[in-house]
Amino acid sequence: MAEEGPVHESQPVAAPVAARDGPVPGSALALPAMGGSIAGRHGMSPSQVLALSRAAGNTAVARALATGRIVGRQPDGAPAAAAAPGAVTAPVEGAAELSRAPFAELLTTVEGWSPREEHLQAHLASPGVDGKRLSLADQIVMRKETGVDEDGVVEIAQDLYIIDAPTADKDAVFSYLGFAGLALPSNIEAFAAASKTAAAAIATMKSFGERAAAVLPLIDAWLKGVGVPPLMGPITAEGGGNAHFEKKSWTVTVDSEFAMRGGPQAPKDLLAAVYHEARHAEQDFLIARQMARETTADSIAAEHGIPIEIARAAWRSPLPADDPQNELVERLRAPSSAPPPDPEFEAMRPRLIEKKNKKEKFTPEEDAVMDRVFQRYKRRPNEADAFLVEALAKQEQALTT
Repeated sequence: MAEEGPVHESQPVAAPVAARDGPVPGSALALPAMGGSIAGRHGMSPSQVLALSRAAGNTAVARALATGRIVGRQPDGAPAAAAAPGAVTAPVEGAAELSRAPFAELLTTVEGWSPREEHLQAHLASPGVDGKRLSLADQIVMRKETGVDEDGVVEIAQDLYIIDAPTADKDAVFSYLGFAGLALPSNIEAFAAASKTAAAAIATMKSFGERAAAVLPLIDAWLKGVGVPPLMGPITAEGGGNAHFEKKSWTVTVDSEFAMRGGPQAPKDLLAAVYHEARHAEQDFLIARQMARETTADSIAAEHGIPIEIARAAWRSPLPADDPQNELVERLRAPSSAPPPDPEFEAMRPRLIEKKNKKEKFTPEEDAVMDRVFQRYKRRPNEADAFLVEALAKQEQALTT
């Protein structure tokens, strides 16, 4: 964690799509949960709805049912009116080819449609169209326009997995949404592949020093891969959270108990936690690079509270004004509107620390308070982004066998 938070372990991440028992809500594999008979309310048989779902995906079905844009019927069951002059109708020339185009091209095209819903439905009704891919592109464009939250990005990553999108397409989608660097699927996949071998080696190490020494070059390699300066010191032991990035010293600390946990999953969790901290270093370097467009290295170091060496590196590589990552930086630099400290948590903090040091079990009431504070902590812009990256990393670890 980049800032002090409550004494709490990282929250479990939802199982990847492949391991779930049922379809992912909002994905192309799930029908909308709607009360009443679809056939009775929309003049369609269940088989017709299922056929549309298979062709167009759940998002398109839900939208079509909600707006009454089902071919041949209105919401009240009356016949649909004839298409207006100049309306986009099926079949659309080149629709099949467009639906299979690289996502970088597909997203730009869908974003430019006007009216988008009319274009979408005409394309979905055209022969040979990959409806799942086209509907996902429409969903991604809408998410960008309405504001991308972290849960939404995880869902998009899962949907890209469902349609078996190539890594280049996944990267294009994340870049379009403003997530780059360590958040890019290509880097997440590389992390998961490397962590498989690294976790096996870490599991055999019996001391904190050994494990910390093994993790340090991995963090530096991840940072170097996205153009961020490496850490400026060794990984040391410190409590107060699983791991912590300190921008003033440009170093990472790890809770010794967390680092030394047993079990096959523990080394993977350690690697995912430090990948989270590497994202914090990337965040602070991005902020410094944006500042570099308007000020000096000395001012960056003083105002942002980072080592002068890091500030100078940022000053030599200012963040271009048209870089999509500026959206993330703006969220990170926005004035804090954090609510005041939780009085119940503040009152019990000394007792919680004492119990943790004594390895005493917390009560259900104490766990509930800590969870409430932790969830609020995770909503901070820098933490929301880093926990997103950690969630994606854990999801990819689970998929890498």
